[in-house]
Amino acid sequence: MYAAAQLVLVPTALLGHGPVAALLFALTNAGLVTALSVYAARQRIVRRGFGARHGVLIGTWTVLYGAAVILGRTAFVGSRVFAAVAAAVCALPLAVGAWRERRRSS
Repeated sequence: MYAAAQLVLVPTALLGHGPVAALLFALTNAGLVTALSVYAARQRIVRRGFGARHGVLIGTWTVLYGAAVILGRTAFVGSRVFAAVAAAVCALPLAVGAWRERRRSS
């Protein structure tokens, strides 16, 4: 779910201007993180090693997202192509992690 949201959130962060765009981004991101946190907290069983795998994925996403924002606000200002590529790159580790966890649970 959060991987798919990157396809909207990253372009919003890179192409949005002004307080309305910032508010939209912040509220959407906070809502998604809250919903996913509540869902995760309600799970009774968590497989061994999930915390470490989750930490690596979120760390990877953080580095990629940070690089996308820095590059998008300095070198590729207003570039829709860069925003689209950055969104896909930011979504990739999250999608791969979700796919791998799904495979483990089946």
